[in-house]
Amino acid sequence: MRRPALVAGVVTGVVTLVLSLVGAAWAVFTDTASVVAGPATGSTTAFTSGSLGVPGTPVVASQPSATGPLALSWTAASVTGGGTGATPSGYEVLRWSAATGGTSTIACTTTTALTCSTTAPTSGAAWFTVRARIGGAWVRESGRAAWTDTVGPSTTFTQPTNGLSLLAGALAANVATACGAGAVACGTASDSSTLVSAQYRLTRTGGQCWNGSAWVGSGNAACATGVYQAGTLQTSTPTTTSVWRVPGTATTAYSILASHTLAVRLTDAAGNRTDTSITFSTLL
Repeated sequence: MRRPALVAGVVTGVVTLVLSLVGAAWAVFTDTASVVAGPATGSTTAFTSGSLGVPGTPVVASQPSATGPLALSWTAASVTGGGTGATPSGYEVLRWSAATGGTSTIACTTTTALTCSTTAPTSGAAWFTVRARIGGAWVRESGRAAWTDTVGPSTTFTQPTNGLSLLAGALAANVATACGAGAVACGTASDSSTLVSAQYRLTRTGGQCWNGSAWVGSGNAACATGVYQAGTLQTSTPTTTSVWRVPGTATTAYSILASHTLAVRLTDAAGNRTDTSITFSTLL
C-alpha cells in the first residue's frame, strides 16, 4: 500500500535532476565569452559547449566627402562547437568617446553582414569596436579602432559666382539680395565635423585688397602674400550647412571696372582646411 508514495518520490527526484542539468548546460558556454544574461524563455538557441571568438577590430574606410558616411568592416567572429546554430546571430558596432574608458553608443548593427555605415562624429574623432552576439546570452567585443576626420569642408559660392561678369551696380544689388546687408560675398559650407572658422582674401585689378570695409593698396598688411581676413560664419547647424560671409558694403566694393579674385578658407574642428577661389568681373 506504500507503493504510490515510492513512485512519487522517484518522479520528484528525476525532475530535480533534469532541472539541475538544464541550469548547468547554460553555464558551459562561458569558457571564453562574457555572459550578459541567460537565454530568454523559449529561446531556440541551444548551446551546450563551445567558444565564441573575438571579431576582428573594425577597419574604418576613408571618408568619401566632407559630409559622407563612414564605412566600417571587420572579420567574422569564429564559433567552435556550441550545438545547433553555431554562428554569431548578429554584430553591433559601438562608437566610443575615448581610446580607453569613455561612453559608447550603437553606431550600426547587422545580422550576418561584416560591413555597415554610420554618420561621422561632429567632434572629428572617434573610436569603434565590434560586438559579436549569439542569441541574447553571449557577447565578445573587439579591440578599438581610432578614426580621425581628414576631409576638409566643402563650399559653394552664392554671390558672386565663378566667371560672373556684370555691371557693378547690378552685381552689388545681386549680392545685397542674396547675402543681406553688410556683406560683399557669401556662400555655404558643409562638413561632418563642426565648422570653426571662415576667412577670405578678396583682390581686384591693380593689386588692391579688400580689408572688410575698403580697398587698400599693395603696401597694406591685408595685401601681404598669403594673408586671409576674418569672415563670418553662422554655425547654427554646424554638422550640415553653415553660411559664410565676407563683410563690407557691396556698393563700395563693386563700383569700378575691375577683375576680382575671391578665395575662401574654411577650417573644421579636426583642423582640416579647404581653400577655394573664384574669379568674376564688374563692368561699367
